[in-house]
Amino acid sequence: MTARRPFCSPLHRLAPAALSLAVLLSAAAPAVGGVECDRSKRYTLGKQNGPYMIMVAAISPLRGGNKEGMTPAEAADQVCYELREQGIPAYVYDVPTETESLSTLSRDGEQRDRLMATMRGGVCVLACNFPSADDERTQRALELIKSQVKCPTLEPVAADGGFTRTKGGGFFKRTMGRYKSPLSRAFVTVNPLLDAEQVRQLRKIRDPLLTALNSSEEYSLHKCPGKYSVVIKEFRGKTLTQVSGTKTADLGERVEVSDELNEGGRDAWELCQILRNREGHEAYVWHDRYRSVVTVGSFDSPQDPAAIRMARQFAARPDVQTGVPEPILISVPKGETDIRKAKRYWLLDAVPYAMPVPNM
Repeated sequence: MTARRPFCSPLHRLAPAALSLAVLLSAAAPAVGGVECDRSKRYTLGKQNGPYMIMVAAISPLRGGNKEGMTPAEAADQVCYELREQGIPAYVYDVPTETESLSTLSRDGEQRDRLMATMRGGVCVLACNFPSADDERTQRALELIKSQVKCPTLEPVAADGGFTRTKGGGFFKRTMGRYKSPLSRAFVTVNPLLDAEQVRQLRKIRDPLLTALNSSEEYSLHKCPGKYSVVIKEFRGKTLTQVSGTKTADLGERVEVSDELNEGGRDAWELCQILRNREGHEAYVWHDRYRSVVTVGSFDSPQDPAAIRMARQFAARPDVQTGVPEPILISVPKGETDIRKAKRYWLLDAVPYAMPVPNM
């Protein structure tokens, strides 16, 4: 008899230690690549998992109840087992009835908050355990899950109007031109069981370039006492590039900064000074590799009524004659509305938005 070769998940080429925490295996539980897969157990998400994970699927009950097929809990367990059979550590998470926000990070490292609508009886499946969201292994694992990992329970079997019916008896809405696999909408998130302070610690800036750019700034955004501040102006340039081999101590000599980005940084600093010293606003400035931003205010959340009022205060206002929104003008000297006569002027962004305060 020919011995069966063990299944090797494509994710294991990324480094098994980064994909799962230490798992105690029992002799009775079959395992693939060190990942336990025992169908008599339920792999419930815990605070020790993650902290960064991949949201694989969010399963909610059909309106009026499931008349056929699996319940959301059964489908989530099945998806979890199918992932674990491929060597991918997966967990199920019973979503509370209240609405909650998940913090995600894009490929360019920018944070985005996704608001999950209330899922009464809903269950999510999360996979993998990563120490960082911007680690190359995290993004590679995400792409593999979205394009190569098989999940039979979620595979489409028939079309039903604008929806596609799955093998597990569920439905998902079809999106023209975007369907690749049942897991094509997976995204990176933090473990939803972590509290706000734990999430804040995860977002700590560890890039020596950003630290060097912002640590000596008098009114740097990382010194803001709140969790969010409202961005009223972005200055975008080209890029800031670290020369190969550069160490933190060499940053002044070994970093290439485009003229546009340098100029944007100076403009952001000057606007921040004017907002503070002349206009009396609590203003901050933040520099990164692609832009400099000026923010105002200190808030606990983007939904804070004070943050919403601040955003409205600096948002573009409709012209009294044309009705076309016109951005707020900050000029030197103060009150000069003719930009041809102004020594310096800035047109603020039309739509301000709340930005998380960087943690350094």
